[in-house]
Amino acid sequence: MNTQTHLIKARLNEKDILLTPEINGYVTVFPQGNNKKEPYTVPAEHLNLAYARGKLVYVHELADEFKPTKKLSDKDQLAQDILLQYVFHFLKRGSKGSRKIAEDVIRQVAVELCDSQPPSSSTLLRAAKNYLEYGNIDRKVPVCPQRCSDKAYELFDAIIDDMYLKINGASKKECWLAYSDESKKPEYIGLKFFSRSTFYDRIKKLPRTDVIRAREGKNVSRTDSRIVERGLITNHVLERIEMDAVHVNVGLKVENEKIVTQIIIYVVMDCHSRAILGTHVQVSKYHGEKKKTGETKFGITQSIVHSLQPKPNMSFDGGKYFWPMRGTGEVYVTDGGGPYASHVIGGLITSAGGDQQITEPGSGYRKPYVERFFSTLRTQFLSVIPGYMGKRTDGKQFDLPIHKHASLTLREFESLLANYLVTRYHQAPHKGLMGLSPQKKWEKSINKSTTVLKVPDIGRLVRRNIDPIPRTIQAHLGIQINNTFFNSKALKSLFDMLTDKGDKNPVVECIYTPLEPGHAWVKNPFGGKPIKLNAKYNGKPYKNYIFDPIEEEVLGAEIPFSFNHPIIADARDLREEGFRQHQENKVTRELNTKAITDQATIIKGDIELDLPPSFEFSNDDEDSDDALDQYGYEDDEFDGVDIDDK
Repeated sequence: MNTQTHLIKARLNEKDILLTPEINGYVTVFPQGNNKKEPYTVPAEHLNLAYARGKLVYVHELADEFKPTKKLSDKDQLAQDILLQYVFHFLKRGSKGSRKIAEDVIRQVAVELCDSQPPSSSTLLRAAKNYLEYGNIDRKVPVCPQRCSDKAYELFDAIIDDMYLKINGASKKECWLAYSDESKKPEYIGLKFFSRSTFYDRIKKLPRTDVIRAREGKNVSRTDSRIVERGLITNHVLERIEMDAVHVNVGLKVENEKIVTQIIIYVVMDCHSRAILGTHVQVSKYHGEKKKTGETKFGITQSIVHSLQPKPNMSFDGGKYFWPMRGTGEVYVTDGGGPYASHVIGGLITSAGGDQQITEPGSGYRKPYVERFFSTLRTQFLSVIPGYMGKRTDGKQFDLPIHKHASLTLREFESLLANYLVTRYHQAPHKGLMGLSPQKKWEKSINKSTTVLKVPDIGRLVRRNIDPIPRTIQAHLGIQINNTFFNSKALKSLFDMLTDKGDKNPVVECIYTPLEPGHAWVKNPFGGKPIKLNAKYNGKPYKNYIFDPIEEEVLGAEIPFSFNHPIIADARDLREEGFRQHQENKVTRELNTKAITDQATIIKGDIELDLPPSFEFSNDDEDSDDALDQYGYEDDEFDGVDIDDK
């Protein structure tokens, strides 16, 4: 073994190994100890996956083959040893790039070592990265000497830009001949240029997508990218999870007598079995309000939480159908929207044990399975729902606005969605699964897989990753969140410690999530664990307040989803009855012959004077329900981007 090679000590499946740095996406593994296997090469992605699962552990000591990068003075050596202590504590936390965890480690180690000048979080992250990659916090990548002159690189870039990267551009051979002829000019005498093989190698290293876009056009480049993405092969369930949301224009009723005109359905989908792990329905717009609510971090969090938890209440047709799909995925593929790319969602996925992969904007084809599911959802489920108005691009015309079509309640819609997923979608044969249904594919794969479906502490996961909110401590009431007061004896003691006579009430940072409505937490400004607070509802303590269990039930669960489901049939009859009443309540107005005669006289005079006709309409019907656009939607009903048009 070459003693100059930079090797990293690690343990894989409880066996000692040495790893080489990554070269072209591959890493060489050298078994150690009693393990007499020959060295072998594996893709770096496999080792990253093993590290994420806890099967690969890096040993926090330098391998014997390492040599010091440079001689250090006693003072510099002491500073490096102290920084190594920070790195070791950071790596033990199991997070390779979390700045929040780095700051916690710095505070903890600085107290233990009595270090008055701790490193910054950026320095710690950089040192940890160097340690994992090179085995030493100050080891640098060896820089190869430049073999050719700067003019050689400049001439290569000019030839490629002018001749190769253009529509119907020159071939590689023509570019090489031009490069060779140009390099023989008198001003380049004595300079070293590329050989033909080096010239061709540098062309091969150009980004494939950029080359195709420049030489063949944007459409061809997009098609090529989509072909590359078709090879999404998974070996077991929960290996790849796709998340997305769709905006749906549907009229629904809510308890406060408002009418919902647009909702957002969040979906978490397992790609291997095509099963839906979790959903969440969020109200986007109410009738009569111009403001629309887009996709939010809370809605995404709710869908992730639903995908992690068991669903004991989701049983249908007398216990014949269940919803067993749940668990933490290895990779979560999301789009680059603001809520999905936030540190809250990324931290939640990482804390649950997965990795987040964010796709670039405008590339829905990189999430093909969940996008295809939305099409199935529209044709099999939404088209049956009374009040669904379809996509505006469909060109449908309605006699009444969307709020007149509302006959289902929001809770009934959520129950029907769960019923459809469990009794129809999960049970139907799927072409992509060789005729198996998503539920059979899930059960078949989960039985063969070693994946353990653990139930994480959902509240703790969410609390660790949400942003704290500032709240003022009120003397006897505690803190107030959403018209609910939270208090405890520890908070009263903290109030006394932070407040002097005559001072204003102190402001503290609070952590609250609707997933745990009975509790809130206050960050202790003096350090230590957060202070847990209990809520009071209508003057009753949380432990004495009985929540309504009906909210957890699924309506119509005794009958599988179908076109003639009782809830749908009743809603359809209710809508038709509303249509009939609307027609009966219309007032028949007598024909105003005098107004028609006067208007005809005005138009006739305009024609004789060669003027455009002038019309004078009454404003009596401005507020009538008949004031519809050509499609039957109310004004501004579909302002903005309709994501349902995906």
